[in-house]
Amino acid sequence: MTEVAQITQQNVERKWLQNLVIKGTPIVTAGAVAATCAYVALNDPDSKTLFPKCGFYALTGYYCPGCGMTRALHHLLRGDVLKAFQYNAILVVGIPVLIYLYVWWVMWAFTGKELPKLKLNRKVTIIILCLVGIFIVGRNLPGEVAAFFALDR
Repeated sequence: MTEVAQITQQNVERKWLQNLVIKGTPIVTAGAVAATCAYVALNDPDSKTLFPKCGFYALTGYYCPGCGMTRALHHLLRGDVLKAFQYNAILVVGIPVLIYLYVWWVMWAFTGKELPKLKLNRKVTIIILCLVGIFIVGRNLPGEVAAFFALDR
């Protein structure tokens, strides 16, 4: 094989591997997410000891932003949106954004085209961060409103 043919063959192999990674990664990710969602939907996190406990909560006694996400996902997948929202509002509100970002990724990987990017101006970003902060702090305060956002405390 000539040197030019060998370089061309290497370029073809490199391009094939690059396409495999670019197109395969979203597919593998979808499979992993689907398997995880199926497991969480079929197994109640409150009754199983296989799900890990939150280390932050174990150390401090306070809920972290991620506390309740597994239970929220379980209830969301079973159609109980209100209970999912009570376990972790950030997850419930964030899922549509994650779905949009995944669709954007798949479109880019398979067609090279992109969906419009999510653009948040400074004011909206500050409002979102303030609401997240209020949620994180508020769910750790005593009272009925806080208990609504920290179900089963």
